[in-house]
Amino acid sequence: MSSKGYHTSNSEDSLDTEEVLETVGAALFAAAQKANSQEKKISVLLGGYMNRQKTLSAKFSEANSAYIQSSIQKHIFEGNGVNHGRQ
Repeated sequence: MSSKGYHTSNSEDSLDTEEVLETVGAALFAAAQKANSQEKKISVLLGGYMNRQKTLSAKFSEANSAYIQSSIQKHIFEGNGVNHGRQ
């Protein structure tokens, strides 16, 4: 570039573009490395909570199934007219 800010040749444009691309590429690479590092830290931090959630979800599902099964059995028992000595 000249001192007035005008481009003087295409070779200067291509050098400027290459420098910008290298700078942007380096910054992007650094940002990606930092993001990977932070993602690993979050995985470690949240891993215990996620495992606990899975365990509680499985227990809740099991308890819900047991409740539904016992409810069905109760309705079947009551529906069969079993009265245990009542007349």
